[in-house]
Amino acid sequence: MLNELDQRLNISDAVQKKQLELIYSEISSMINSIENQETKKIIASYPHFIADTWDYSDELGIRLLNFKDTYNKLMRKRT
Repeated sequence: MLNELDQRLNISDAVQKKQLELIYSEISSMINSIENQETKKIIASYPHFIADTWDYSDELGIRLLNFKDTYNKLMRKRT
C-alpha cells in the first residue's frame, strides 16, 4: 500500500498530493504502532478523505479502508 501511495504522490496535483502525504504518514504511524507494542493506538483521519473524495471503486482506497478496520481489530485485541 505504501508503494502505491508513493506512486500516486508522483503523479498527483498539489491538493491530492497533500491528502496522499497525510494518508502515507498515518499508515506509516499505524504500522509502527503495530510493530512497537508500547506505542499508543493511532486515530486515523484518512478514511474521511477517502469516503468523501475518492471514487468508491478505487482499489487502493478500498484496501486502505480495510487496513484501518484490521488495524482497529488488532489494537483492540492488544488491550
